Amino acid sequence: MNAGDASASDDRPSDERSHGIPGQTPTGAAHADSRTTWLLVLAAMMAALVSWGVGETFYDVIPAQRVSQNLMGTMIMAPNMATESVATVRNGALTFGISGLCVAGFLGVAGGLARRSIPAMIAAGLPGAILGFILAAGLCLALIPKILDARDQYLEYELAILFAMHGVIWGFIGALAAFAFAIGLGQRRFMIRALLSGFVGAVMASILYGLIGAAVFPLAETSQPVSHSWKTRLLAQFLLAGMTALFLAVAARDGRRDRRAATVVGARGAKP
Repeated sequence: MNAGDASASDDRPSDERSHGIPGQTPTGAAHADSRTTWLLVLAAMMAALVSWGVGETFYDVIPAQRVSQNLMGTMIMAPNMATESVATVRNGALTFGISGLCVAGFLGVAGGLARRSIPAMIAAGLPGAILGFILAAGLCLALIPKILDARDQYLEYELAILFAMHGVIWGFIGALAAFAFAIGLGQRRFMIRALLSGFVGAVMASILYGLIGAAVFPLAETSQPVSHSWKTRLLAQFLLAGMTALFLAVAARDGRRDRRAATVVGARGAKP
């Protein structure tokens, strides 16, 4: 092996440099699996706590505009249904935007840490955070008004419509966060798998959130864009970040296992 080959080999992730007995997991690869999983767990916990803390600071910070109304012959200034809906949409966009920023940012940083590369941490974490906020807030501004209108028109399907709202928005947040992790990890072939796993994990989180909210916190209005209880808002952040990280960790582990299996098969086929 010449110097160029040695340098190229050293630039690969540690699990791709590992070799071992066919049918067994190499020690280096097992360590990489464990390290990546713990980094994802830590990133998810940090994302949930930071997102919840910042979100509580800005909770319901945008008030409904007061308009002139006639109340039994007396003109008063008070919010009406239209201005309250506008405030709900804007506060929801801010809350979901903070969630997207934290989850995508922290998971992008986790990918760079798994790769042991500070430039990768910055290249994945910073754009992930910015795009996470823009994507989540933009989806809210575009979808929530339509969803609230659909709820008013189809009252018999109110819960299903509002639960679907969380599923769509959380799903795209999870997909973007998983993509940021894959960029930080530096594995292009993993990106599609990461997108799908992040999306599915986040959608599963929204389903759990809806079920737990309806069963345990019936008065917290968990079907609304932003629930009325700090406990359910904290639950939402941990479910979104945690389920996204969980599905992503499983996908990353399975991807490395498939690559190791392909490497072993290729090595056997190359033998004379």
